[in-house]
This record gives sequence, structure tokens and C-alpha cells, in this order.
Amino acid sequence: MVQIREERPDDAAAIREVNDRAFGQDQEGRIVDALRANRAAMLSLVATVDDRAVGHIMYSPVRIGDVTGAGLGPMAVLPEHQNQGIGSALVRSGNEKIAQAGCPFIVVVGHVAFYPRFDFQPARKLGITCEWSVPDEVFMALVLDERKMRGVAGVATYRTEFHMDVHELHVRQAIELARQARAAGNHPFGALLAIGDRVLLTAQNTVMTDRDPTAHAETNLVAEAIRRLPSDEIRRSVLYTSCEPCAMCVGKMYWTGIRSIVFALPSSELALLAGGDFLVPCAELFARAADPVTIIGPLLIDEARDVHRGYWPPRGRFAV
Repeated sequence: MVQIREERPDDAAAIREVNDRAFGQDQEGRIVDALRANRAAMLSLVATVDDRAVGHIMYSPVRIGDVTGAGLGPMAVLPEHQNQGIGSALVRSGNEKIAQAGCPFIVVVGHVAFYPRFDFQPARKLGITCEWSVPDEVFMALVLDERKMRGVAGVATYRTEFHMDVHELHVRQAIELARQARAAGNHPFGALLAIGDRVLLTAQNTVMTDRDPTAHAETNLVAEAIRRLPSDEIRRSVLYTSCEPCAMCVGKMYWTGIRSIVFALPSSELALLAGGDFLVPCAELFARAADPVTIIGPLLIDEARDVHRGYWPPRGRFAV
């Protein structure tokens, strides 16, 4: 018998398996993991059969102007359990809980033969469009509070965790900047600032050429951003870096107003390669801040690690 319950801490691996197998790729599972890590899930439900996870659904914040609602998805069911009503049970239970929480709307990108069963309709009829280029008929909305939604229209914007393709593109650019820094005689680190697919600024580590142990790629980038960009644009941007930022860089990022960070190589991996000081996971540092900071990573670890091969002496003691 199928049971629907809220996600528990020990469900993460099983939920990842459900998403990876249902979609035949790892992108959706990575989105779920990132939303969970950033405590951005509004609701996460698991469908079980004999105490085994066979389905999963997650809801996360979506904004239309100044109004915040819910985005349904990813939603997944193991292939051998599909077409047995499990997906429908997850959607019904999830939508009911989201409505009870006072959420004004739900949007979804999904099958046109499935979601209208739950009163979803093409969002464009309501004046709502998706931030992604998808056919109008697959982007649907369900209004839960007519009063709150009166006059609400425009582009529905998902959280940054959903932009994994863009994140990987920019992380690769940061890794290439790290290669360039190494070629220039500096430590192999690079960073950039972007909004969506638009790169605003790039920077490299210049510790050796500037003879400055604080000239990390991130600090150089932030300093340039302060000089050249308005504060509201800095706050809307995402900082991409080839390696997890150190404690010094974390402080400079935060006080400058940066609230979204994507990194490649984790500090634990850097410690194995180069040693170094104050290698505290940046999530632990940002967790003590007053404002929430979205952190995504590690990404593309193998590519990021490759830039460092042959650079550091055994158990190096360079400032990084």
C-alpha cells in the first residue's frame, strides 16, 4: 500500500535514486539536493511502498513580481511504479498542504495530459509566463488565493538552484580563469560575477604577481565590483569561483552584498592538494550571517581538480 509522508533526514539518498532513475539523468536530483542544502524546499514529500521510497515531490519558492508562490517539481516516480497512481497521490497531497500553508499559487512545467486533472491551466491565460523558453501549454498555474492573486501577472522566477546548466557554464569559465592565473605565474584560482547568462566581471588570483597574499580571485573580483557596479546589481548577481571561498573571501563577499555563490572544488579537496589555513566550509561561515546566502557546490570537481595537478608541492604551505 502506498503511503505519502514528509521527507526525513535519512531519505536523501533514496530520493536521489528516485529522481535519477525516473528522469534517466542526474540534473533533477542535483536540483533537489541543492534546494535541500539551502533549506529552500517549501515542502518535500515521499511516497513509500513497504517502507521503500518509490516517489518524490518537492515544492520551492517562485516569485511573480512581489508575490511568492510555489513551484511544483521535480516530481518523480520509479519506472517500475509508474502508472499506478503514485504521482497523482503525491500531487494531490502536496497541493493540499501548500494550500493549507496559505500559498497563493502553484506553477509547474509538466505534461499537458496530467496536470490539468488537478485544476492547473495554461499560465499565460492568467498573464503569467515562465522565465525559461518552454511551450505555453506545458507551463501551467493553479491559483489558490484569488484575493492575493488579483492583478498579479508577469514572469514567474524560480530559485537559482534550477539553473544548473548556466551554473556549470559559468563554473567552467571560472576554471578557465584559474588556468590563466596559473599560466601567469599565480595560484590557480579564478572567479566571475554574473546575472543569468550575462557575465559582469571576471578576476584571477594575483597573489604572486602582486606580492599580496590577500589577492585571491574572489577578493580581486569583489574589489572590482565595488568600483564598477551599483550595489543593487551586485546583490542580484551570482559569484562563481573555481574553488570554495576561504574565510577572508567569505567576509568580503557578504559585506559587499553578494548573496548567491557557486563553487567548483571544495575546500576539503584543496586541503589534500595544497594544505592551507582556515579551510572552513563556507556554508558554516555563511550560516552565522543575518541574511541568507544561497550556496551551490561543489560542481565539476574533476575539472576543477585538474587545474591544480602538478602545481602544489607535497603538503604545500602557500597562502591560498
